[in-house]
Amino acid sequence: MLHKHFDINDKGRDFVVGDLHGCLSEFESELKKLHFDYEFDRMFSVGDLIDRGEDSLGCLKLLDEPWFHPVYGNHEEFMVMSVIGNENPGLWFANGGEWCMDADAEEVKRLCSIIADTVPYAITVKTKNGDVGICHAQPPSYNWEDTLNPTYPAKEVMLWARTRIQHKDKTPTNGIWKTIHGHTPVNEPVQFGNAVYIDTGCVFGRELTVAEL
Repeated sequence: MLHKHFDINDKGRDFVVGDLHGCLSEFESELKKLHFDYEFDRMFSVGDLIDRGEDSLGCLKLLDEPWFHPVYGNHEEFMVMSVIGNENPGLWFANGGEWCMDADAEEVKRLCSIIADTVPYAITVKTKNGDVGICHAQPPSYNWEDTLNPTYPAKEVMLWARTRIQHKDKTPTNGIWKTIHGHTPVNEPVQFGNAVYIDTGCVFGRELTVAEL
């Protein structure tokens, strides 16, 4: 799936969480602090649910929750290509994917299929302040509309690129109020132009960022 659009949430709150990387207990702690309402609130995710942390499978099972809405991250790409695409898993294992060796293979395959079939490269969420765009690494161009039907190179940018944050690029992306991303660890959330980066490296012992939209 390429893109999902969510209308304004007029019954609850909307949040976005940084890269989880298997840090399920830390995420659950944040939900408690927020008094998260599982019936009316929504949680969006910048992707990279898995690898390196203690409970990758538990984070994957968040896909079964109706309130949880992630985008596709590069670590999900590692997994899908290895489990469904039958690629050599060596690169995935080198980046934290060895947890799957001890996990239920059928359950991992089931969750991989959910990712491949339903998890988008980008999400647009309508808020009272304007539309918020979410993709894993950075927008594919300076026009958010290019996330709606991205080409293969654009998909690669959304999963892997770090050029904007590395160059502190303040050029705004048109057609969107703010964009939110993970992928590149930062000490604290940082904004350049209208792009906000929220992977604060929870899996490396730092805080997990959860922000209200």
